[in-house]
Amino acid sequence: MITTLSGANAPKDVGQPLDTFAANGNHHGLTEWSVPEVDDCECRMLQHHEIKAGMAFPKEYIMLGNKREQVKMAGNAVTPPTSRDLVECMAESLGLAA
Repeated sequence: MITTLSGANAPKDVGQPLDTFAANGNHHGLTEWSVPEVDDCECRMLQHHEIKAGMAFPKEYIMLGNKREQVKMAGNAVTPPTSRDLVECMAESLGLAA
């Protein structure tokens, strides 16, 4: 989708901010858009092994349960790097850091 304002503004994608313009005169927003073809839209659910990889679990890490339960467990997990950083901060604040 492209949005333009009358005047000197260049066409921009709707995700981009518009140029600054004076709030006087005749400023109108024009929008052009089209509906994408269904074949152009691709979306799929991530598999349990993809979610575990995205959560930074190593490949050899084993989660029990079926695929649905593994997705739920991975979604409720705290990523290992985050857990490590939290423990390091806690140990440092308690004076236990090595």
